[in-house]
Amino acid sequence: MRLNWMPALVMLGLVALGHAEEAALPALIAVDAQQTARIDTVLQEMERNHGGTLVCDPADAALDSAAFVQRYLRRFGGPQNLPDYDYRFERLLSRLSQYPAPLADPRLDHDIWQAYRTYESVTHGATSYRKGDTIHGLDNARDLLWMYLTAQAGPICADPSRRAQWLDRLLVDPGTPAERLARSFAVLQLIAAVRGVHDHPLQVRLANDVALDAGSAGLRWFAERLGLGCIVWGINPATLPRPRIDAVNVSGRMTSFDMANVVDQESWSQDRHFFTTVFSQPVGQRARYMSVHLPEAPSDDGLFCFASQGVVNIWRKRHMVDAMPQMLEAAAIIDTASRYALAQRMGATELAPTVVRERANTAK
Repeated sequence: MRLNWMPALVMLGLVALGHAEEAALPALIAVDAQQTARIDTVLQEMERNHGGTLVCDPADAALDSAAFVQRYLRRFGGPQNLPDYDYRFERLLSRLSQYPAPLADPRLDHDIWQAYRTYESVTHGATSYRKGDTIHGLDNARDLLWMYLTAQAGPICADPSRRAQWLDRLLVDPGTPAERLARSFAVLQLIAAVRGVHDHPLQVRLANDVALDAGSAGLRWFAERLGLGCIVWGINPATLPRPRIDAVNVSGRMTSFDMANVVDQESWSQDRHFFTTVFSQPVGQRARYMSVHLPEAPSDDGLFCFASQGVVNIWRKRHMVDAMPQMLEAAAIIDTASRYALAQRMGATELAPTVVRERANTAK
């Protein structure tokens, strides 16, 4: 178990993990009798929280298969207490980070999604839980979904049927505002895995206070200093204030400090927020998987920035979900007709581009 700084907590207790779509489960992926026996043995060990086989055994045709992952999720996505859930997902994620072949199998689409929906509906996106006086990190199905979408992004986007199904899951399926917000970040991860993202933080460091302009000029300055083009979606630039210069810790680590004056996404907010995707890996963890942390709730305060293909796209945070069809079209993952149809199914607000600036040749 690991300490997690995120504030989302779930109290220890029994949780019922289930979903109505379980009635339509696909058939189990077929394996031979020897592999079935091997898988069943390890699942029985994990029922007792004995994970030594998954930790110690080398590459294995049975354990490192989609059939094993599918059966694992169906066995351990049911009612259980959170320490068990945490440990079992830690073991699965650790194994997949070492032997990722199952992540390339599209037959896991349904079970990966059901595991995520179960996690989402029961924990409401929590990344930690309380046991007694101690807060523990919660390894979970969101981490697995991110791992899977990253591995499968290319095949999903290239297959019209799978692409439509995944976009309906992430953007059309009903959910609370917080659930829909989290799924919109999953869509951005899908885009990032296919098209790439800006290599550096969307942050401009300033040696001293400078006079910055309000409106579209401030946004253009921000993009130009990043060496990026700029598209502003659904915002009247005249309503934007001057960006605020904040002193923030830019070290990238909680345990060290490197304070600097910066302009970034939160410079247009009344207050600074955690409103981005953060990947963390505790010191000393041997497995290579990362835990995913997202905002806990939607926000009406300020702007959101997403940079890909040499352009920083900017829209208001309150339109986080609404912006997804435009981002998918801008990334050439869907066409205009598909974008319109998706927005209609979502009930999304159309965000028209109000500022467009070509990418600068060099950062200034």
